[in-house]
Parts: sequence; structure tokens; C-alpha cells
Amino acid sequence: MISKSRTTTPANRLVCIINADPNIRKKLGVLLKRSKHQTKSFASGSKVLDKLEALSPGCLIVGQDLPGQTGLEFMTELEQRGYSFPTILLSRKSNVSIAVRAIRQGAADFVEIPWVDRKLLNTVDKLMRKQ
Repeated sequence: MISKSRTTTPANRLVCIINADPNIRKKLGVLLKRSKHQTKSFASGSKVLDKLEALSPGCLIVGQDLPGQTGLEFMTELEQRGYSFPTILLSRKSNVSIAVRAIRQGAADFVEIPWVDRKLLNTVDKLMRKQ
């Protein structure tokens, strides 16, 4: 099994958006596309898991409230499957405990909804450059 993380080139700046809320998926998609990122959106973690290796994203933006599991549980499942993608965890609630757990599990950032566009874009850009 490969490390399943990958090198991102400027021509292929795919960000996978995994969030139960279609409005959030749409808003994030528009924001990221305006900044020249390619996006793929999914309503749940289960819908993306079997596609991740083929998609090989530069980073993931994961909602904490996914159908059937939390964003933290999804991150754990990714790790168990051998995936290592930079991940930003989004949450509607400011919860220090969740934020700390997310960072300990390897999240690159914990972002509250509503997010600040420039800050989120800066984080995504920084993660893409590290690849």
C-alpha cells in the first residue's frame, strides 16, 4: 500500500470538500475555484473513501458533522486505511476539546463556521505548497 499522500503541482490543485451541508459544499467550492483550485465535493466520508486514491487530493476540508460519523472519526478511518492527506476540520461549534483532538489527530487546522475567506484560502494555499 502506498503512503497515499501525493505531490501537488500548481496545475492540479484538487481540494476534496466533505461536508453534509450542500450550502457549505457550494460556498467552499465557489471560493476555492475563484482561487484557481480544483474541487470535488462529497456529502459524506463513505462517498469519498474508495475514490481518494484515484483523486489524490492536495488537501481535504472535512465537516465535523458528517452523516454516520464525525469528522474526527472520518480522520481516524483515513489513517487506518493508510491515507495521509493534509486536512482542515470545519465545525459549527467552537469546541476546544474537538479542536485539540483534531490537531492531535493530524489536522492542519480547525476552522469554525462561518469561516473567514482569506484565512481559509491562506491555509489551503499553504497546505498545497507543502505537498
